[in-house]
Amino acid sequence: MALLVPTGFFMVFFAQAANQRVQLGVDAAFRGRVMALWVLVFLGTNPVGAPLIGWVAERFGAGASIWMGGLISLAAALTALTWQLRRSGARLRFRVLPMPRFYVTSTDC
Repeated sequence: MALLVPTGFFMVFFAQAANQRVQLGVDAAFRGRVMALWVLVFLGTNPVGAPLIGWVAERFGAGASIWMGGLISLAAALTALTWQLRRSGARLRFRVLPMPRFYVTSTDC
């Protein structure tokens, strides 16, 4: 129950930050059209997705529905990232850096 308050806060924070980003990233002439699409995607998928996730939760349990929602979100994010990287021609590069070593000397104790 202690996590409900920060979860609710960050849900509202994410929604307003995403809304702000969409509005400020679009030319003023197209803002109304883009916001219509944004609302369709952000809120319009609830009538389709909510009954489906409810059915999964009823049939397989709440944990399965949470996992399914997370996996669908991850797949959508990876698909969007792949599309954006192919479109821009950019590449991802990962570097593994060595872990820093911490030494304790007798004066530190």
